[in-house]
Amino acid sequence: MFKSEDLLGLKDAINWPYLLDVLGFQKINVKTRRCCCLLHGGDNATAFSWHKSFFHCFSCLRSGDAIELVQVVRGISFVDAVRFLADLFGFRIRSVSSSMEKHKSEAREIPQYISDRLLNQDFEKIQIEENIREIQNE
Repeated sequence: MFKSEDLLGLKDAINWPYLLDVLGFQKINVKTRRCCCLLHGGDNATAFSWHKSFFHCFSCLRSGDAIELVQVVRGISFVDAVRFLADLFGFRIRSVSSSMEKHKSEAREIPQYISDRLLNQDFEKIQIEENIREIQNE
């Protein structure tokens, strides 16, 4: 997925009036931070409100962050909504998958290490048993 600090940074970078305009919201009042709610198709210019990283509609009672709003309005996945917002606001967002792949490869190495260790233990056990037999035969 995405790094959590990048998601927080992206949410802080949201220019709500611009985002709402791009998504097709109407009667956007920047001063009062209110507009018509596109989610339920209302025409009340004060129903939908936003503040920093969250929105709320007082008519349909829908709330969430910018990512959720993009998901609902555009009908897309969380990942696609994050990418849409990052592209829209020129925000670089890093994927965790590269570090996850490194973690997965390290996880694959552990069983090999354990296997090698067990083989060494078997070898050491055989060496000890042979040494004991030699001592007993003397």
